[in-house]
Amino acid sequence: SLGPDHVDVATVLNNVGRIHVQLDEFDAALDYYEDALRIRRARLGADSLDYAATAFNAGQSRHQKGELERASELYHEFLRVALTRFGRGHRDVAVVLSGIAQIHQEKGEHDRALELYEASLGAGRAALGEDHSEIAMLLNRMGNFHFERERLDDALRCYRRGLRIERRVLPPDHPNIVVTLSNLGEIHRQR
Repeated sequence: SLGPDHVDVATVLNNVGRIHVQLDEFDAALDYYEDALRIRRARLGADSLDYAATAFNAGQSRHQKGELERASELYHEFLRVALTRFGRGHRDVAVVLSGIAQIHQEKGEHDRALELYEASLGAGRAALGEDHSEIAMLLNRMGNFHFERERLDDALRCYRRGLRIERRVLPPDHPNIVVTLSNLGEIHRQR
């Protein structure tokens, strides 16, 4: 018997939380994540990657529920550990910076959001290179940011850069290319 506070129990709890996220059951996911966080913090410490991964997962669920402050705290927990363990040029750092940027964007803190999107793009490029679908996705997210602020020239630049990458790394009928082309079309329609 492992006991209720064994680290393997925390792993199962985290994984069950992920299943609930796939089912869009964020409250249920958070119940499991919170238990996993408690165990992992007590057994492994707040500097462990396992603790940080669960913090990130819980942050995503909080973000989905619109609990921006708590989501941001959890994302920053992950970021703190990821920067220590991986440094700035890592894919996971890029992902969490983008999540934090989205929160700032949703709160109307546009200057901070843009700084974080740019930092996310820099981390992603350092980790993945320029020609990667995740870089295209970040550029398109930045394009959406600019579009929402009616900065059409900046949005156009981001979408075009994203599309160039998508055309190099994705099949020609990939849905992401269709979305990017639609975004470009909308800019031209508004001009």
